Amino acid sequence: MDWIFSFIMGAVLYVTIIPLYFFEANLRKPKKNVMLGVTVPREHQESEAVRQITDSYLKKLRTVVVIFGVLGLPIFVIPFMSIQLTIVFILLLGVILGTTLVYIRANRELMALKRRSGWQRAGKPVMIADLRAMEETERPLPRIWMALPCVIAAIPLVPIAMQLIQGTQDWTEIMIYGVSVITIPLLLVMTEAFRRQNAEVVGAISDFNVITSRIRRRAYMRLMVLTLWLLAITCLSMWFLPILVAQAQILFGIVLGILSVVIIIYAFHAEFAVRRAQERFTKLAGDTLETDTDEYWIWGMFYYNKNDKRMFINDRVGMNMQMNLAKPIGMISMGLAAIALLAMPLIGVWTMAQEFSPITYSVKGNTVTVAHLTTHRIDLGENFETEILDTVPSGMRTNGTAIGTFRQGTFQLNSIGTTWVLYRTDNLPLILITTSEGARYLFNYDPAFTSLTN
Repeated sequence: MDWIFSFIMGAVLYVTIIPLYFFEANLRKPKKNVMLGVTVPREHQESEAVRQITDSYLKKLRTVVVIFGVLGLPIFVIPFMSIQLTIVFILLLGVILGTTLVYIRANRELMALKRRSGWQRAGKPVMIADLRAMEETERPLPRIWMALPCVIAAIPLVPIAMQLIQGTQDWTEIMIYGVSVITIPLLLVMTEAFRRQNAEVVGAISDFNVITSRIRRRAYMRLMVLTLWLLAITCLSMWFLPILVAQAQILFGIVLGILSVVIIIYAFHAEFAVRRAQERFTKLAGDTLETDTDEYWIWGMFYYNKNDKRMFINDRVGMNMQMNLAKPIGMISMGLAAIALLAMPLIGVWTMAQEFSPITYSVKGNTVTVAHLTTHRIDLGENFETEILDTVPSGMRTNGTAIGTFRQGTFQLNSIGTTWVLYRTDNLPLILITTSEGARYLFNYDPAFTSLTN
């Protein structure tokens, strides 16, 4: 299984780095007369000065991507899962920040060239809207395709309510389920907000604006629908696969992996379809209609306009949206996203602490104390049984942690049943303790357990 985890970590890293490179490299090409986040007049887009900046940008971008790609190779030979995970998170953060800094520098260089060359339009920025394109009301998919995932995702609320009534709930699973369920209405809000955004304007020919707007809306709506279905299937599988299938975790991982790959492939395809349309129809328009709103875009990336009442804004390039940072909620959301991004390596550090922290056992009377990162005290009662195991029992995790040789949490073990475990698979033998009430505990055998086995 170690090589499988290495393969998965490598796939996560390189499946992120490679598309990121193409997304960022594509920003140097003019779309709606925007290059590297700067509005460049049509007649200057092929100038030598502009080409030098875009060529330098591409070269630096490739350097960053190659460096972090090479730095990721050790994950295929390092034997410790937590270290692999930490390396992947650090490299992902590094490549995101590295490519962003390269982009910002190129944006500032191009903006400086624009100011020196006098390409800026006089007066305040003008927001141009095509009324015909805005009236485009084609709905690519019926609403039922967005309503069904919400219903499916709500089905597990029934067993959750029963567990809460019986007092047998698993708060970790409920938390994971809750995050998925909360994400669904947020996506619906974003989808509805997208419908209300300005249409695409690539030139003075309305037909081109209508076609580009239609392509963009179709791509975005279908991506949202696919994401909603992924979340709904995840919510449903999380609760019912363990009941229907013995090897639920493996099947769940396979299904989730396939759906995630489908969404990633479609997102990649849709984003570039929209970008190609923006680039193509901007050239076909062949006019000088330009909307120079550079002063509202920080580094060409973040929208900040106090006079704009909209919360969600179309990205200048591609199909995505973002928040207006002039609104308090926009700034708060951006801050939370930045914190989550910067905190990624901490997840790896936490898993390293779990994998390498020692496990200690102590027994006082019939009370067992097991300490790892936290301390667990277990009262075995008056009647209990112990069994020494020379092999690690097979089974699957239902709730807990399995990192390298470390195991903690609730596991469904073959020929044993539901068992709470805290042990390392490379430290045998194991001791299985079964209370008179049927509760089972599995630990590494330690001299502290001598009093229980006599």
